Amino acid sequence: MAGWRRIDAPVPAEQSLDQPPFAGVDSHSSAICGPPPGLSGAPGRLAFSREGAVVSLLDQRVVLESGRGRRRDRRRLRRALREQDRRSAKLAELSRIDGLLAEATRCVEHGWMQHGWFTYVDPSGSRRIVTGCSPRITRTLSPDQVVSTCLVGAIVQAAGGPTETRSQLVQRTIDLTWHASFRGVREPVRWCPSPVARAGHVIDLVRWNDQPGRTAHQVIALLRRARVVAQVEAGRARDASTPPETVSDGLQVGG
Repeated sequence: MAGWRRIDAPVPAEQSLDQPPFAGVDSHSSAICGPPPGLSGAPGRLAFSREGAVVSLLDQRVVLESGRGRRRDRRRLRRALREQDRRSAKLAELSRIDGLLAEATRCVEHGWMQHGWFTYVDPSGSRRIVTGCSPRITRTLSPDQVVSTCLVGAIVQAAGGPTETRSQLVQRTIDLTWHASFRGVREPVRWCPSPVARAGHVIDLVRWNDQPGRTAHQVIALLRRARVVAQVEAGRARDASTPPETVSDGLQVGG
């Protein structure tokens, strides 16, 4: 039998057949985890019979390596699943950004302005201009009162009004719109700029909106360009994804 060696030896007269052949051997299990004294070889299991002894010379390292390989496969699978979760979340966020940009486009089509974020009608019927989202404006201004917006104001208004100014969805939509205006469409978007850089993005877009000769059609074109950037980013995330099934193939073999 491959991997086994049979050793036939006479049983000494003074030794009873009911006694174990070697000291330290469990006669009930008929196996030990190493060779008996005087036998050399790799660790293995040793089975006994009344006629002689059968010694396994199989290397247990094969079993150990197989176990390690399965653990590596499981770790690799967990990493792949975590990465897939991150990509799925990114795709979901990009879809929401695209929808927000579409709504911002409708806001600009409804009414566009320069040198202010919003124009709203107060309870007395007077039109007032808001040049920023202060805490007071956030508390008192309702989205239903707004009649016109600038580029940044349209994004805030599309998200639900001044109360959503600091939300992650609004902040990242502004980052992507800035990228569409000042960077290439195919260039990857930097999603986590510093607070100073993000504030600079807002200032850049406000200045872009307020430039002399700027038109609402140009603002709408920029918002549509930003939607293209969002779609390119979504395609890049999908292309980079690795189905976890390809990683788990190794787990099916080892059991």
